Amino acid sequence: MAPQAVVRWAAVRRQEGDTLEADELALTVPGLARSWGRITRVAAVVCTIGPALEARVAELWAARELPLAVMLDSVGSGAVESLAEYVNDLLCQEGLALGLRVTNRVSPGYGAWDVADQRRLFAFCPGAPIGVTLNEACFMTPEKSLTFIVGAGPEARVDHYFSQCARCWMRDCAYRRVPAGRTVRRPDA
Repeated sequence: MAPQAVVRWAAVRRQEGDTLEADELALTVPGLARSWGRITRVAAVVCTIGPALEARVAELWAARELPLAVMLDSVGSGAVESLAEYVNDLLCQEGLALGLRVTNRVSPGYGAWDVADQRRLFAFCPGAPIGVTLNEACFMTPEKSLTFIVGAGPEARVDHYFSQCARCWMRDCAYRRVPAGRTVRRPDA
């Protein structure tokens, strides 16, 4: 795996309901106003673990090693999600240093947000510097890639039900965004 990400921040110049505008980015994300509240900045992110894992999955598939291919593909999906959480955490650290709250991430295609908005995100924050392309059907290559946005501002809301911090077992983490809801322990602990 070769994890990489590209990030672009912009000041929000207009936010009305679920619509926000920042530089040349204009998006309407269903439920955004309710989830995020008032934000002053927005970041778009493209991240990937690169093409090597999916090439190996294809080799395993061709060799009829189907269980291994499926398991490795699942590992890749988990890896790109972990990368997205890591990048989100870095953005939170940036926000904390500036006295801003950073929202949870949201991606095109999740919930009611139309996946076609991938085009707008790619226009605003191109994936080319890290080798990620987008086709006409809004499908990214390498496949183990994803995009997301976060908002930031002094009044921004953090949706605690989805926060990794609320589920994290590291009680004294220096980067904690919200209090832990409960301590998570391994079954054997």
